[in-house]
Amino acid sequence: MKEICLFNNGKAVVSSVLTVSSYHSTSVSHFYIGQFCLGQIRVTTFRYCKPTPYLARVNTGLYKRMRWNVQRLEYEMELQTDKEHFFLCYEDVLVRHAESDRNIQGVPQSNMVRMWSIGKWVQVDPNPDTEDIYEWILCEVPKANYQTLLLLGTDEPSCCTATDFLQQLLTHNQTFNFIK
Repeated sequence: MKEICLFNNGKAVVSSVLTVSSYHSTSVSHFYIGQFCLGQIRVTTFRYCKPTPYLARVNTGLYKRMRWNVQRLEYEMELQTDKEHFFLCYEDVLVRHAESDRNIQGVPQSNMVRMWSIGKWVQVDPNPDTEDIYEWILCEVPKANYQTLLLLGTDEPSCCTATDFLQQLLTHNQTFNFIK
C-alpha cells in the first residue's frame, strides 16, 4: 500500500512540474524509480505512466508497463557499454474453455485474459552484431522480438514484486513460469 501511495504522491508532484503532451498520442513518459546493484550487475528501473506498445510502429498486442536497464560491471566497477533491456509486459490472450463447459448455460465459449510476463528485448534490426554504421544510421526505429522469460499470470504485479522476480532471473540466469 505504501508503494501505491508513494507512486501517486510522486505523480502528483511531478505533474505540477512536468507535463506530458496529450496532443501527440505517441507522447508517453516514464518515471525513473531507482537503481541498485546485484554483485556485478547494475539495474536501473523505470515505470511507464500508462501501458505502452512494445514496439513503436508495429502493433504486436504486447504492452510494456516497466523497463529495467541492466549493465554488467567489469573489473574495478567499470560498466560494459552494452545494456540489456528487460520489460514487464501484458498481452490479452484468448482462453477457450473445455468442451464440457460449453454446454453449461451462462459460461462463455471463450474470453480474453490479460497475461503478465517479464521478458527481454532481443534486437532484430539493425543487426546488433554488425559493424556497419550505416545500418544504424539508416534505421529510424530499431525492431526487436520479445523473449518471454517469466510468466506471472493474470494479476499485475507491484513494482517491487516484479523487480524481485527480475532479480531472481538475473541471479539464477534461467526462465521460470509462475502462473497464479
